[in-house]
Amino acid sequence: MQFFNQSVRKAALCLMLFSASSAFAAETQLPLIERLLHCQASPRDIAEMNSLVDNDSVSLQPNTELSIWGGKAWHLPQEIAINGEGSTTFVMNSRAEFYLLYLSNKPREDLSAIAQELKLKMVLDSQGYVDYQRAEGIGVVRAVSADSADENYYLGCAYNI
Repeated sequence: MQFFNQSVRKAALCLMLFSASSAFAAETQLPLIERLLHCQASPRDIAEMNSLVDNDSVSLQPNTELSIWGGKAWHLPQEIAINGEGSTTFVMNSRAEFYLLYLSNKPREDLSAIAQELKLKMVLDSQGYVDYQRAEGIGVVRAVSADSADENYYLGCAYNI
């Protein structure tokens, strides 16, 4: 019985250490994610994120509902804000596109207001989808309709690498 209790304690300790190390790893990846989202990342940062994805080493909880279309999405442990608007959903549409997903009852109006505040230029307006952009360093700040253009939108950065 004593052996069983020690085994249970060891298993509980391992679980606590794993949870703590996962939380720490997520916290250490947040600054990288913030740089990627704000068009402040370097080519090295982009390569680091791609390496984390390739090696299945992103320490965030996957958002499987959004990952089904081929991109990657994760739940953030805390909100990250772009232009004062926070989200806990981080999306990687391609190897060089990083966004926050925002839910909205009026995404076209929200996108128009964001574009005005961030001085973005409309580059697409087609069948309910809009895309606003502005060059920023090696990236392009984007505010764009998501797959469900009447329910949500993306805000973040696409890199020209």
